[in-house]
Amino acid sequence: MKALSMALVCIAAVTMFFASPVMSVKAVHGSAGSKANGAIAEIVKQLKTMAEKSEKDGEEEEDTFKKFECYNKKLLSNTSTWIETMTDELESADISIERNSAKQAECQSKQAQLKKDIADNEATQAETTAMRNKSRAAFLAEEKDMKSALQQLGTAFEALSSNSSSSLLQVPVSENPALASLFQRLQAESKSSQSGFLAAGSAPGSASNGVVGILKSTKETYAQNLKDLQGQEEADQASHGKLMEKLQEKNTQLKEMDVAASECIDETSQQLVTERKIVKDETALLESQKTIKADLANALAQKTKSYEGRKVLRSQEDAAISKAISILNSDDALKAFNKASSSLLQVVGSAEAKLMHQNLRVLSYLRSQAHLSKSTRLAQLAVLISSEDPEKPFDRVLKEIADMKDVIDKEGASDTKKRRSCAKDISDSKEALAEQDAIITAQNTKITNTKQMLGSVEDKTGLLNDLSGESGSKAQLQASLAEQKTATESRTKENQDYQQNIADLQVAQNLIKKAMQVLKTYYAKLELVQQDSKAEPTYEAGEFSGQSAGGSGVMKLMQTMLDNTANAEAQAHKDEHAAQASFETSMQTLTASEEKMKAAIVDGKKEIAEANLALDESSKVLADAQKQKAATETYLSDIKPGCDFIASNFDKREANRVAEKESLDNALKLIKGTPAYQNSQ
Repeated sequence: MKALSMALVCIAAVTMFFASPVMSVKAVHGSAGSKANGAIAEIVKQLKTMAEKSEKDGEEEEDTFKKFECYNKKLLSNTSTWIETMTDELESADISIERNSAKQAECQSKQAQLKKDIADNEATQAETTAMRNKSRAAFLAEEKDMKSALQQLGTAFEALSSNSSSSLLQVPVSENPALASLFQRLQAESKSSQSGFLAAGSAPGSASNGVVGILKSTKETYAQNLKDLQGQEEADQASHGKLMEKLQEKNTQLKEMDVAASECIDETSQQLVTERKIVKDETALLESQKTIKADLANALAQKTKSYEGRKVLRSQEDAAISKAISILNSDDALKAFNKASSSLLQVVGSAEAKLMHQNLRVLSYLRSQAHLSKSTRLAQLAVLISSEDPEKPFDRVLKEIADMKDVIDKEGASDTKKRRSCAKDISDSKEALAEQDAIITAQNTKITNTKQMLGSVEDKTGLLNDLSGESGSKAQLQASLAEQKTATESRTKENQDYQQNIADLQVAQNLIKKAMQVLKTYYAKLELVQQDSKAEPTYEAGEFSGQSAGGSGVMKLMQTMLDNTANAEAQAHKDEHAAQASFETSMQTLTASEEKMKAAIVDGKKEIAEANLALDESSKVLADAQKQKAATETYLSDIKPGCDFIASNFDKREANRVAEKESLDNALKLIKGTPAYQNSQ
């Protein structure tokens, strides 16, 4: 402190002494005190200006750093919030994936059970139909036998009712054991009655009444049994129809539930694909955001460290200036200066005057350059031209010059770095804005196109309408299932009608054949009786021929009916085969159409899921791009003041630094050219 004060006093004294070389000793002596005080005041004023400039620069730098710090902390806070939100969303997505996985497993289990139930239902239908067909065949056979028996009983009843002696001979042998036994007994009773009639010469009516009664009772019993059998068959057929209707209805319900289970599986599968892809993408995005957060925190820490270092340097500079001002404003400095100025009067004209004149040149040069360039460093150097070591008064000055040049170089490098950083940040930010604008435009276009592709059922457009619209794949599938149901019911009814028709035709053929057989047998026996009676003619009116003359025509007609009935049966078989073939072809077509519709539904759901996924991705990319754009614009706004300042003042600050270094170099040359410096080396 004492050395610095002495140096300042020395500088001021030399300056005042050489201000007017031709002054008299008296003049110098008379004005020395006042001018010394003026010189100190000027130095203090310049030091205060330096302090004010340093304080202003510090405030500007603090403002710029605070904006940078605020922006980065806000960005870090937003990133942290986003990371927390995304973490929660990923946890929710994981829970949703678990739920959908469980739902898919449940639907798959239900579908497996439904397929088993459908197979069991169809097996039950097949078994029930087979049992019904077997029962129907048994009924038709029994009905055929009973109708044949009734026909034979009717023939026998008519024969006995006509009191013909040969009536029972016209009845063919029955295949029914009970009926055959009855006919044998009746024929025996009839022969006995005829023998009695021929022996007694009386009418046979009373003897045959018992046989007629037996036939009538038997016929009525068979007729009632046939009616009961047909009633039971009709009831069984109706019951079978109701059972089949319930089974088919249940089968339709099971198939609809199977379709619903398939849709459930497809939907959950698509949801799982979508959710897993979203989780994968969001996990990658989350990791990138964590990296960005770490980079931001690191950059903020580095900037903070740099700022704190500059604050320390600025604080040290302010402390040095304040200390210099305190020294120069002290009473000790004023006394020392006055004493120094008095003692200097005694050395005027001496050899030391030349040395002081050379020192004055250095001081005058530094002061003038400091004034011209407004350099606080040059003014500070002028103040510091002194040394704690009287033998080496310039050591501290030379060191200070070297330190100042080093500080100037560092400030220049800092300004250049900041300028480049601003230019790069602004350029990168503008490029980012352009890229973000392009992304926003592209994603908006993509979202619009995807929405148009999805369409809606209400507008009857797009994938949604193709899947769920009035003419969509789902509606076509339901129509195909309904058509299959209708076709199956219609085919079942046609087959039942066919079976009834075949049974009726076969009964008709049997009846025709039996009638033809009765006539053939009758006329054959009649012809035999007539041949036997020719040996003993008893009837003068001639031989009885009955309807044998017209019998051949009736036989031909009955044969024609028999042939037509057989042809009708053959045609019915043919039509049934054709109808069955047509039904199978139609069912193959409908089944193929059903499979196509199911595939179309699966494909449609897949396309819709992919479109929704693309829509979600585009929406997220759009939102991210908009957020990034807003953040980039905010960042540009935050760095604008500091960057504008460095851009506007860089050339001026650079020129000032060049001038300061030149002045320091010239001062260095002047100092090194002084005898005092040369003698001190």
